[in-house]
Amino acid sequence: AIRYVPNAPQLHVTQLKIAASGGKLSDGEGLEKEYGGMLNLPVGDTLAFRGAGIYRITPGWVDETDNGHADTNSSSRVQARGALLLQPLDELSLEASYFYRELHAAAGQSVTDVQANAREGSRHATPTDTSVKLFGLRGTWNLGPADLVLLANELNLDGRMVVDLSRSLALSSTPGSSITRVAAY
Repeated sequence: AIRYVPNAPQLHVTQLKIAASGGKLSDGEGLEKEYGGMLNLPVGDTLAFRGAGIYRITPGWVDETDNGHADTNSSSRVQARGALLLQPLDELSLEASYFYRELHAAAGQSVTDVQANAREGSRHATPTDTSVKLFGLRGTWNLGPADLVLLANELNLDGRMVVDLSRSLALSSTPGSSITRVAAY
């Protein structure tokens, strides 16, 4: 298992970071772009906010040889996190956090010809749209020899993915056949 522990807001540090990057995929025609930033902002001596986010555009690299479409698996992703820390006493802290991620992919990344990064027999678009929302509350009270920690979290997942299993099911490639799409939602 992987445990992801984001940085908490800091009460006495003001920080701002901005980043941008780009690149070229060897089998894709477009440029990959990513923009991001982070802000830590204390408000007085007992309250601090921290926010971070990225926006990424990834060009596709899978070609569909049947219909001549190139780079069909492009995607975009937005991800953001915000946290608010209240520490009225040295022994007591309350933190509220929110995490959001949204992914849009034009088509799946599966290929039938690994050497050529190509997909054959794909008769339907296979888009993916997902979003993740995570709300969290944490209270910590230092009692000396031990801490009392209260946690509350809510996770909301929403997604839609279409999978074209025509080739796997050996369905006819004749247009208008009675079974043309198998979808998972």
